[in-house]
Amino acid sequence: MSQPLGELLDRLRAPDAEVRARAARSLAEMGGPLVLAPVSQLILERGFPGVREALDVVVQLGGAQAIAMLEHVLSHQDPADRGAAVRLLADPNVAARGPASALRALAIATRDPVESVAGAAITALAQVATEVDY
Repeated sequence: MSQPLGELLDRLRAPDAEVRARAARSLAEMGGPLVLAPVSQLILERGFPGVREALDVVVQLGGAQAIAMLEHVLSHQDPADRGAAVRLLADPNVAARGPASALRALAIATRDPVESVAGAAITALAQVATEVDY
């Protein structure tokens, strides 16, 4: 791993959200599988503080892999992380990368114990699902 990449990945762990956001923007600009793989690994870490920023990178760089990562985040403890995943899945351009997986993930999120997350998932389903999907 190159030094700049490693430093940017470390900044995704910063307590300051603005530092994490700047690191995420830089990582997205770097692009490629050498960025996507380690950012995806960070999202899988329990208690990782930069989940939302890392999701932005994965959504920008990943194809169907982005849907899998968003689906994974729906099982995180932090409702803010789950809500961020639902909002990203609500984007038709994101959902189109893996429509069946995106719809399945949103359907699961409609049963989230946090009302705001479940409500956002219901709204998202209405945005990205077609009549055939119902």
